[in-house]
Amino acid sequence: MTAGCGNRPTLERTVSPRARRALGYAVVAVLGTVAVYHLHERLPEPHEIVAVLRTADATWLFAAALAVVVSLDMFARHQRTLLSAVGVTLSHSYALALSYIRAAMAYSLPAGSIVSATYAYRQFHTHGADRRTAAKVLVLSGVLLASALSVLYAAGLLATALLDVPLAGMPPTTLTTTAIATGAVLTIATAGVLMRAARAVAPRYWTLAFIAALANWTAELLCLVFVAQALGLDHGLVSLAAIFLGAQLARQIPITPGGIGLVEASLLTGLVSTGATAASAAAAVLAYRLLSCWLVVQIGLLTWLHLCRTRKRTSNRYLPR
Repeated sequence: MTAGCGNRPTLERTVSPRARRALGYAVVAVLGTVAVYHLHERLPEPHEIVAVLRTADATWLFAAALAVVVSLDMFARHQRTLLSAVGVTLSHSYALALSYIRAAMAYSLPAGSIVSATYAYRQFHTHGADRRTAAKVLVLSGVLLASALSVLYAAGLLATALLDVPLAGMPPTTLTTTAIATGAVLTIATAGVLMRAARAVAPRYWTLAFIAALANWTAELLCLVFVAQALGLDHGLVSLAAIFLGAQLARQIPITPGGIGLVEASLLTGLVSTGATAASAAAAVLAYRLLSCWLVVQIGLLTWLHLCRTRKRTSNRYLPR
């Protein structure tokens, strides 16, 4: 995107892509250094992590992988519901493929969330949504997903208060404040579009889309719970939920692709501070991120390549001979 009038240079023209990439790498390096500095005494040796992983229960790991599949399926249903509300039909198989591709983009690319949303916008437009409607669907989706995460976070706080569970796994106050402030600014900035979009969507679609968003986050939480079970971590559901929600808040701050470094540091700190050994915590974080992030990136890439190949074959079929 560009901004400005006449020949006035914009930020994108002033700063080269190479410089922006270098800045991104520098930010990741600094964050990684800070994380290692704070956790260096808790980081185990690689052979200790491997030893813990060898003891993992394959059945629970399979359940964790299945939870990721359910999470992305719920995200696909969330998208389809909002599109149906504005009269756009999308097959479930295509919506699911789109979910994997969007997740892969968000997890692996700089400004991945923006790239993912842009890709979805184009796909919605291709399948019949006009440009304004496609933008409305994206805004509504973002608000509902953020609202569902906020509901889970509030439920976690309430549960910790009622059950008197230590809040060691919850994110720092600064991180929480930053995440909430960012969300508030984005909500205010899109308030006009949101209000117009809300009037165009029947309440039942809002409800179904919100339930799907809530199920999406819950299934991803279950992935962490099942990984903990596979590795024998003695953590209750409430503690794991608090740790998970803290990591998700860290992921919402768009500093690194998919929260790389931030999520791992948040999960590791939370698990260790609530009683896990360093080796067990590191093994759990590694297994969880492999299943919920890096495996999804590979599937999303293969899905994107398959769709590109299919489109190419289709277009070639109709070329004049």
